[in-house]
Amino acid sequence: MQLRPHAHWEERRQASRFARDEELEQAAVWFSPGEGKVYPVCDESLGGISLVVDDPARFPVGDDMGIAYARSFYQATVVHVHQRDDGAFIVGFEMHELG
Repeated sequence: MQLRPHAHWEERRQASRFARDEELEQAAVWFSPGEGKVYPVCDESLGGISLVVDDPARFPVGDDMGIAYARSFYQATVVHVHQRDDGAFIVGFEMHELG
């Protein structure tokens, strides 16, 4: 897995990013049926969200997974993984609402 330092992260997003309070905002990620975990939301944009995770190895770039966020369900694709200056890992997802 390739990790990039946050300070040198190249922004490729087409839409604006909106910071979220990591203490209050959460999203549930399903890796497979019956296997899920809740993570803090770092930020969101019109096309996806970024989560703060403890184990970046569970999020290979290109993998698809289900995410429940803001009373909706999404099919999400991992588009980037990087480490912040504080040591936390950020995983960015492109999301498409189901249903």
